[in-house]
Amino acid sequence: MVKRQIKFDYYQLTQSSKGKYLENVLIELETELKSNPKVFRNIEVSGYILRIRSIKKVNVDDKNLNRYCWIGHIEKIDTYSEAYVGDLTGNRNTYAEGDDEGPIKDSIFLYDPFINIISSHRSNTLSYMQLNSYLRSITNDDELSLEVIVDPNVISKLQNIPEIKEIEYSIAAPQKWGKMASASRDINSDLLLAQKLNAGRMKVCIGPEKGDKIDKSNALKKIKSLLPFAKQEVTVLKVKGVLSDETDTLDLIHGKFEATKYINLTKGKKLTFVQVEESIEEAYKEKFRTLNDMFISNT
Repeated sequence: MVKRQIKFDYYQLTQSSKGKYLENVLIELETELKSNPKVFRNIEVSGYILRIRSIKKVNVDDKNLNRYCWIGHIEKIDTYSEAYVGDLTGNRNTYAEGDDEGPIKDSIFLYDPFINIISSHRSNTLSYMQLNSYLRSITNDDELSLEVIVDPNVISKLQNIPEIKEIEYSIAAPQKWGKMASASRDINSDLLLAQKLNAGRMKVCIGPEKGDKIDKSNALKKIKSLLPFAKQEVTVLKVKGVLSDETDTLDLIHGKFEATKYINLTKGKKLTFVQVEESIEEAYKEKFRTLNDMFISNT
């Protein structure tokens, strides 16, 4: 038996009034796919073709049957690559050799329209930036954004630190400096510099002049811009502050609000997107009360 770990990240969605609201788009897509399951809205993002294969509404609160979420299945197609399948005897087969063909990878997301929460399956299939770009495209809303949700205990500690003495972070992202910077360009000029220098790694330690202190609001803005990439591109993210005349260091690499589910696979069984759909629903139901308490006052 093999135990597979599946992780889910959580973001708060914000939209402008310029485009279509995400839920309205998902309702449109659900209707289209029911009437003609073979017609898709193919959208190019970062050289890949993304499309929603299926969308469904699920109840997430046993005490309130009117509280629901949407669960979507996104396909990511790479028409610039071939697909290969092999077996243990050494056989190897090549597929997707046509110009309009390519290997498909699946990604699952969940959307709660009542508190504007997006949960996504953390994998190498669909990055945070690709998901953000895709949602912008289907809603025609260039101002749509996803802000990573931080563990409420970490938020409380950050907000209660009256004085931030130091921020330290390390990043390894030779191909992603520009994409990471685009999440918040006004506070991420250091990432653009790394891109211009063709750098592979960056290690930064920011502190004030002696007797001075770091601007707290901009420090928190910088931290939030890096959190979506924690544990992947961002390998170190620490904040040192003064609390009750004592110096305290918060390690924010483990500060993201996330969920983990495990699936046991016996011999002959494969991990499928259906199992990921079931897991993302289960995980959200487990986090539902906490997220509701965090964001219900903001809706």
